[in-house]
Amino acid sequence: MTGPAKKPDEDFIFVDGHWSLRQSYRADPLLAPFFAALKEKRLVGVRNRGRVLFPPRHFAEESFTTSSDLVPVGPGGVIRTLTRIVPGGTNPAPPYLVVYVQLDGADSAAAGRLEGSGAIADPLPLIGRRAEAVFKDEPSGAWSDFWFELKG
Repeated sequence: MTGPAKKPDEDFIFVDGHWSLRQSYRADPLLAPFFAALKEKRLVGVRNRGRVLFPPRHFAEESFTTSSDLVPVGPGGVIRTLTRIVPGGTNPAPPYLVVYVQLDGADSAAAGRLEGSGAIADPLPLIGRRAEAVFKDEPSGAWSDFWFELKG
C-alpha cells in the first residue's frame, strides 16, 4: 500500500539567508589562458583523468592530480541547480537567478547569472532545462563577460 504522491517541491528545503563572504584565490596557471579565451568569446575546460572540469583548474581536488590540457566546452548546457538572489538594504535591484550550468562537453557545472530571470515566479522547473552562454559584444577577459539565457 502506498501513500499519496509527493509534490516535487517537497524534496526541497528553502532557506532565507544573507551571506557575506570574503573569497581568496590562489594563482592558478590556467587562469590566464581561461580569461584569454573569454576575451575571444570561447569557453574552455581542462581534461583531468577522463573528465572535463569547467572552469579549468590546474589541480583537481577530486583526483589530487594536476592538468593542463585545455579543451573547448559549451556554449550550451543544462541547468543543474540554481539560487535566487534577492538584493536588499540600499540595493533596490530586482531579484535574479544564479544558475549552475553543466556545459556541453564538461563534467562539472559552473555558476552564472540567468538573464531575464527576475520575472520567473517559480524557478524550480528550470532545473534540467537547456541554457546557453552569451557573450558581451566586447569582452574584456573577465567572468562577467558572459551570462546564460534559456534555450528552447
